[in-house]
Amino acid sequence: MQWEVYNELEEIYKRSKSKQNNKIMKTKLRSIECWISTIGLPDELKQMIMSHVTPILEDQNKHIDTENPFPHLPTILRRSIKLHLCLPLLRRVPIFENESEKLLYEITCKFLKQVHYNQSSYIVREGEPLDALIFMVKGITWMYTSNHGNKTECLKTGDLFGKHLVDWVLESPGLSDLPLSTRTLKCHTKVEGFCLMSSDLKDMMSQCWWKFSKFRHIVESDSKQLKHFAASSIQAAWRRHTIHHHKLLE
Repeated sequence: MQWEVYNELEEIYKRSKSKQNNKIMKTKLRSIECWISTIGLPDELKQMIMSHVTPILEDQNKHIDTENPFPHLPTILRRSIKLHLCLPLLRRVPIFENESEKLLYEITCKFLKQVHYNQSSYIVREGEPLDALIFMVKGITWMYTSNHGNKTECLKTGDLFGKHLVDWVLESPGLSDLPLSTRTLKCHTKVEGFCLMSSDLKDMMSQCWWKFSKFRHIVESDSKQLKHFAASSIQAAWRRHTIHHHKLLE
């Protein structure tokens, strides 16, 4: 009788544990679906994401951040998400607005990085170095300055911050000192986005400057800017060659 009671209790426990795990999994799946909906991904990408994360969630030994599943996705899928979210935002930056999709694809896939900020945190403060162009895909931020009294602007999904960093790179490609932010940007909610870091922006211009329509009408011999970009491009190519050569020797 004791053995039968034990087996019955064991079976009840297993069913209870299974129901609990199913409930937890459904909650996690809803959290990921909410993330997909909030950042505005189409059904095709949603299906691809869910088919990838479901087996991971079923495995009790694996963990996935359901509020930010992006880093857990395969490279090709992350690239597709970046392209869907960031191509329209890149078009809002003057230097990129008339460029080919091929060039924008290259910039998006190679240089844009995902960023996450917590509620009430500061992304950048007025007077601090501005080191990134930020494309917001989720959340709300407050933007203000110390000399405008109580006037505050709201940035939300689809907005960008730091466009003048591009002008700084174009006007002073050889300088190392970053421009200072003229505004404070503070998170009202959790914020998710993609950024183009100042160092990556410089690398991008060094590697791709000759592909931009902005520079096609400029005679290289009359432009210190283009001479700098050309020299930087050669230096970067030489560094890549040297690193590759050392790896082969190892």
